[in-house]
Amino acid sequence: MPDVTHGLMAHKVVVTVGELHGADIDSYLGITAKGGTCVLTAIGSLMDTNVTLNPGDADPDAEEPAGTIFGGGNPQFDIPQLLSMYKSAS
Repeated sequence: MPDVTHGLMAHKVVVTVGELHGADIDSYLGITAKGGTCVLTAIGSLMDTNVTLNPGDADPDAEEPAGTIFGGGNPQFDIPQLLSMYKSAS
């Protein structure tokens, strides 16, 4: 997978695919540089309990997997704000 980044690896990887599959997570971490961050924003099936990770990558300098819901925002505040902006643009 490093050939995707021409061997340079990415310091930040943001996964925004439509549906997240557990078997693909290792591929996303595979293009993340050591010490880099891989943010998973996609939603996976609650029934998909199989996550593939390479145990050889489990070291202190490894990638940092992270997740986010609503972009880390506050849905009670942000959604009404977004709706207000949408309505005023119409």
